Amino acid sequence: MRCKSCGYSLWNIEARQCPECGASFRPSEHEFAPGKVQFCCPHCDQKYFGTSDRGHLEPTHFECSNCGKRIHMDEMMVAPAEGIPEQQTAVDRMPWLERGEGGIFKAWFATIKWAMIEPHRVIRATPADTSIGRAWLFGLCTAVIFLTFGVYIPWLVYGAAVSFGPGQSGIGGLWFTIGGIGTIVFGSLAVGLYLLTWAGIAHGILRITGKTAHTFRRTCHAICYSAPAGVVLAVPCCNVLFGLVWWIASAAIMVKEAHKVHGARAAIAVVVWPFISVYLVQALTGLQGIFLFAVLMPLAFGGGFGGGPFAGGMAVSTETSTVAQAVLSSANSSNGTGPTHALELTLGSNMIMSSWGSNFCDPNTQTTPADIPVGDGTFQDFINSSRSSQFGEIKDAIDAMPSNVVAHRLGDFVFTYHGAALNSWDSQLWVVIMLPDPDVNGMPNAGDPIYIATADYNVTQTTFGQLPAQIQRQNQHRATLSLPPLPDLTTVTHGKPAVAGQQTTGDDPNEE
Repeated sequence: MRCKSCGYSLWNIEARQCPECGASFRPSEHEFAPGKVQFCCPHCDQKYFGTSDRGHLEPTHFECSNCGKRIHMDEMMVAPAEGIPEQQTAVDRMPWLERGEGGIFKAWFATIKWAMIEPHRVIRATPADTSIGRAWLFGLCTAVIFLTFGVYIPWLVYGAAVSFGPGQSGIGGLWFTIGGIGTIVFGSLAVGLYLLTWAGIAHGILRITGKTAHTFRRTCHAICYSAPAGVVLAVPCCNVLFGLVWWIASAAIMVKEAHKVHGARAAIAVVVWPFISVYLVQALTGLQGIFLFAVLMPLAFGGGFGGGPFAGGMAVSTETSTVAQAVLSSANSSNGTGPTHALELTLGSNMIMSSWGSNFCDPNTQTTPADIPVGDGTFQDFINSSRSSQFGEIKDAIDAMPSNVVAHRLGDFVFTYHGAALNSWDSQLWVVIMLPDPDVNGMPNAGDPIYIATADYNVTQTTFGQLPAQIQRQNQHRATLSLPPLPDLTTVTHGKPAVAGQQTTGDDPNEE
């Protein structure tokens, strides 16, 4: 305790004036570390210890237990408790709230250290009357900084590689840039809402389960000022729940300290919302995957999967995009080698199968899972069968595949990647062609759209009438890769995959 005018030590001074400068003082004007300071009765020297949040006596005036005289805290001599050095009697100052002294970066990193190692010091050092807005803004900025390194930058780097890669248009890159900025802005706003929701649910659980020492403001302090403990979120590709674990633990300790509640009660209050939010997202993973790859990726990447919404006015085939993504993802995990048969795509999480349809059926055709032959049954039977039966069907399909296969069909899609290296990002190499199953839909009209996915994750649109000329150009490119030429793709059926040496020219659909 030092004079606020001249800095002189005021310990063990009975008079209420500074001996150095003469300024008056009262012990109640100062704050001390709880339990580290002793107050001595001015009549009998009986010692009492300040245990309040400010290190003051509770109550501030009472009858001395030794001499029976009524005394007030401001009448008593104050000194560090026995064995306690003076520096330990000082109250912790929240680094972030004292950033004017050492600078923003020093204060932020100091707060990170406290939140991760000594979270109780953070909440003790945070005045109870500090505004919610300051705490929320700190938590928001801290979380967004972590997510920038762990999520936003990796996502932007990957998206830029796709949007500005070979064969992409300038408009596509612009569209990706706009979409990327929008994602970051709305993502950051979502983080702010997440923090307030978290604090609200935690405080609600505390109120339901018992009394609290303070209002919602204090719970918000604990949630927001514990954000630095979420530094693991700054690690790229880190699981969100894993990144939240340390943050949750830090917040629980702060809530316990702030409201003086049992540790288990604080932990339950703090952990409920993070687990609900994370597992709610995981429960929607299937829908999220469809939305991401079938809608957001084509739009944000401006042609990365389908030429983008401004690519020559052509519509995006989301089914073709999804199938191509599944093939290329499978190849990336197999050193660039695509699956022997497209049925293998159902083994992992790359493809989505459900009772309402399959990614092997384009929604603009009449093909359904019940129309696709698989073994002795149909693809609908395959979807409804057990996992062990599915493995057997896939093995049979692989065993039945000719060794010199060039292309095979599954549903409305013809797969032409056999023998090619799919990790080359080749913008000219065909991987998947959406060509309606002729056994179900008959031959397309000359003006009907056909979608072609290439190894650079791009999907382009052509027409059935233009397909023969497109195949000729594709075969010229395949020759440079030492790949056998493609035949007339309308001849590729479920029972008859294309093989090397097969006639490569077909009838022009424009000819009578």
